[in-house]
Amino acid sequence: MKIAAIAREEIHSPCMVGKDLAILECVIGELTAAGHHATLYKANRLETDTLQECSSCDAIVHMLRGTEKLAFLETAAKCGATIINSTAAVKNCSRNRFTAILSESGIQQPSYQVAPTKEAPPTAGYPMWIKKNKGWSMHKDDVCYAADHTDAIAIFEQFRQRGIDEVHCCSHIEGDIIKFYGIGTDFFRWYYPNPENTKFSLERHNGATSNNAFETSRLRAETSAAAKALGLDIYGGDAIITEDGEIYIIDINDFPSFSAFREEAARAIAHLVTSQKRE
Repeated sequence: MKIAAIAREEIHSPCMVGKDLAILECVIGELTAAGHHATLYKANRLETDTLQECSSCDAIVHMLRGTEKLAFLETAAKCGATIINSTAAVKNCSRNRFTAILSESGIQQPSYQVAPTKEAPPTAGYPMWIKKNKGWSMHKDDVCYAADHTDAIAIFEQFRQRGIDEVHCCSHIEGDIIKFYGIGTDFFRWYYPNPENTKFSLERHNGATSNNAFETSRLRAETSAAAKALGLDIYGGDAIITEDGEIYIIDINDFPSFSAFREEAARAIAHLVTSQKRE
């Protein structure tokens, strides 16, 4: 098979450029070792000539998110290349989309409301999380913890000054944070993150891990259902496990770095890619 792997735009990879690139390089290694012709492309090198090369591929596995880059993939798809993840699935991972889709699918997540930053923040429901509503988290202040109304006023003002007109205000759920990862129907992993060694270190607001008991099979079923609703083949995210074993999905993303499971994830991604048929 002829396969293209396209790296994520650096602007969409805050604090993760090296790790995001590393998983694709590992996938390329697996594909090459299996006898496939695989080429890695950087997002800033996608031009007309590159489009012709990628369009002739059997499959394109990518980490792109920007509107212009997704349009590049949509053009390649029209030429018959299979795109993993699909551009529709990537677009569904914008916070305003995935929260609505999970709600429609009956998948448990924290209660939330969308609020314009030009107005006053909610007066009740603290502590809460205030997040950029559209798109992905690209800046450490795209997701903020508000202990009280005074915090929220300052956070709303900060978002206004950054030109963000709409935010997602959701309840804070007490419990253990876990990171989960999935690839197709065969690969599923999870772990407790170190709050001091994550992208923005926001996990510290949930305190020390209590190892709350829960059913792993239910976690897998819930996260797989969320991925299916969004159309994702390669995904990762965050969930909260409460003291009574309830599971709340608080974030889900297209194609994480898989840094805790890179080698085995690369093998699973390579298998997923090579199982595709050119349309």
